[in-house]
Amino acid sequence: MDNPELLKVLGMSTYEARAYLSLLSMGIADASVVSSKAEIPTGRIYDVLNSLAERNLIEVQDSRPKQFKAVEPRVAMKRLLAHRKEELDGRFEQLTRAALSLENSISEKQASIARDSSFGISQWGRGRFTGSSRRG
Repeated sequence: MDNPELLKVLGMSTYEARAYLSLLSMGIADASVVSSKAEIPTGRIYDVLNSLAERNLIEVQDSRPKQFKAVEPRVAMKRLLAHRKEELDGRFEQLTRAALSLENSISEKQASIARDSSFGISQWGRGRFTGSSRRG
């Protein structure tokens, strides 16, 4: 696995993917080494590594300087997939509620229109509906 784009599909940012892949190739490294190898700005590296640690995709050794190690790809992929599934399930529930609300709203409007009018009688008055209008 060496393509950060594939990891982005699973929810990692570009920097997170680069950092994770760099740690996989190096084993254990401190933030400055990861920053250099992954080409991540020094000012962003701790945010990136903390984000990966919060998602249990890397392990952090409390030493000076802190050392970081990527979890096995199999474990990381399971965690990323589980997190992505939760996100998509939540989004699906939101879309389902929105669709139901929209369906109810449209049905209510159709029912209201059906009550207020009948064929040949419209809100503009009585008369026949024709395909053209006459001017005269």
